[in-house]
Amino acid sequence: MRHAFSTTQLGDYFLRTVSILIEDFKIFHMEKEIDEKTVNETLYCEKNFACMKNDKHVYCKVVNCINKRVHFISSVDNNNCNYKMSFGTAYFCTCPVRKKIFNRYGV
Repeated sequence: MRHAFSTTQLGDYFLRTVSILIEDFKIFHMEKEIDEKTVNETLYCEKNFACMKNDKHVYCKVVNCINKRVHFISSVDNNNCNYKMSFGTAYFCTCPVRKKIFNRYGV
């Protein structure tokens, strides 16, 4: 079965799709803005602030958060991190940037 679309319909569809992609791109990059004070507090980051670049570079997933202050994590890799602290068999994050990203954007 073939669908017949006019050139105008295809052009309109293309423009709408591109507009949506551009807006999504803008929103994505705006979401990761973290204030300079918080970044400056993060003195011992060995990951070069990769978590600020995009969601795929978040090394530790927050599995539970208590009052936006204690962030329990499951680590994607088992490498040590200066901000990863053990609590019994669990781990929590003390990284100012990572905590701010989760508190602000839920990522």
